[in-house]
Amino acid sequence: MVCTVNRFRSRSALREVAKAHGLPPETVSLLAESLPHHWYGPPDRQKTNEDPYAELAKTYPDPIHQAVFHDAAALIGLPHHLSVHPGGMVISPGPMHNLVPTIMAAKGVLTTQFDLESVEQMGLVKIDLLGIRGLTVLGDVAESIVAAQSSSPPAPTARLAMLEAIPQDDPTVSALLQRGGTIGCFQIESPGMRATLREIHAANIDDLMVALALYRPGPLTGGLKDAFVRRHLGRETPAYQHPALQPLLADTYGVILYQEQVLRIAHELAGLSLWLFQERHLAESNRPKASAMWPS
Repeated sequence: MVCTVNRFRSRSALREVAKAHGLPPETVSLLAESLPHHWYGPPDRQKTNEDPYAELAKTYPDPIHQAVFHDAAALIGLPHHLSVHPGGMVISPGPMHNLVPTIMAAKGVLTTQFDLESVEQMGLVKIDLLGIRGLTVLGDVAESIVAAQSSSPPAPTARLAMLEAIPQDDPTVSALLQRGGTIGCFQIESPGMRATLREIHAANIDDLMVALALYRPGPLTGGLKDAFVRRHLGRETPAYQHPALQPLLADTYGVILYQEQVLRIAHELAGLSLWLFQERHLAESNRPKASAMWPS
């Protein structure tokens, strides 16, 4: 498996440094919980002059706390520890340790000590294979149903045939989606996802795809999610910044929601070649990069 490099964020750096300075656990927790929420996200590897601990430094002016804030700020963005990538599997023509450094993860899985970008630079093949328990559950349920409906051993393809026979317009499932009753369902069980399903009154597979696309950092932070919901529910008329965008964005009410829409706009509206995107992608992939573990 491929490793992932977990880096210090503002909150984790504060916790680790505070413990290293000998502050009691209750004080460490108080400091971490007092950190403004907008500093909880991934660290900005491009160092900025903005200090995430500026407000805390005013509240705790004593030398010990000032040292904690100073040291914690220096750690943000640096590697903390290695984890196992959830779906990145690497294959090699021989023993992996002859090509890249490896480590045995706590889960008992052999893992590379290079992340996915560095592994690709080494010429190794990385395959994305997500381990989704929900698929195993579906397979088990399908096997039980098929076995109950037949007295003879079912054919290997019987489970797939049974799953494909499930109707896509089941009223019971539509009602379940609309009220956000999807706890236990892969990818749509978080509170935010369930709220999104309720907001757009999701009732079918198309609505489900829309909800998955809406609940992303871009639409959430850029106001696109709210605009889509208003237009989807008929509370606002779709607007297009250029008439040529209407056939490209009609399905999403004038909101750029999918990556394919961005490519189509660049191609059909701006006249850029799709081949250009592929060439740039290859150039970016082949460009030498500093290792994520040990940046230059």
